Amino acid sequence: FYSAPVTELVVGEKTSSLSEIFYGMENLEKIEVAERNGTYSSQEGVLYNKEKTELIRYPQKKADVAEYEIPEGVEELRENGFYKNENLQEVVFPGSLKTIGENTFFGCRSLTEVDIPDGVENIGDYAFIYCSGIKELSLGESVKTIGNYSFEYNSKLEKVTVKGNLESVGTNIFYSAPVTELV
Repeated sequence: FYSAPVTELVVGEKTSSLSEIFYGMENLEKIEVAERNGTYSSQEGVLYNKEKTELIRYPQKKADVAEYEIPEGVEELRENGFYKNENLQEVVFPGSLKTIGENTFFGCRSLTEVDIPDGVENIGDYAFIYCSGIKELSLGESVKTIGNYSFEYNSKLEKVTVKGNLESVGTNIFYSAPVTELV
């Protein structure tokens, strides 16, 4: 489906794997899942696992909201979950969240502020790379691990607040980010 003009994806009741399907689906606005599907579910056009503990994919061209509140109960944002969505300005994270996967917010250029709540323990490699609109970042007390290049090329990131004690910090997490204040 690479570069296909698909705007809506309907996942059938027997589909049990969507591995790699989203790469190149640059026009996707909505994902719906058949109610009887045993593996996946959707809410407001966003793809989750059946139990809604993992957000799998927020469509790249979803533009009906500028602020998205991730539902309580979600524990993990999967790899490439919000990949290159340039319409989102703010994401509200639930208290249940524990993991932000690799490349989760890759290229989300309209995000302006990121407040990672207590409860999140791990931020994956490249999680917020090329999020050039972020000006402020706050890391909750429970964050233990930040992966390599997590906030690389965030050209407006000036203030970072770290509330807890990090155990592991990856390589060049703020590479090419003009951080002037670290609290």
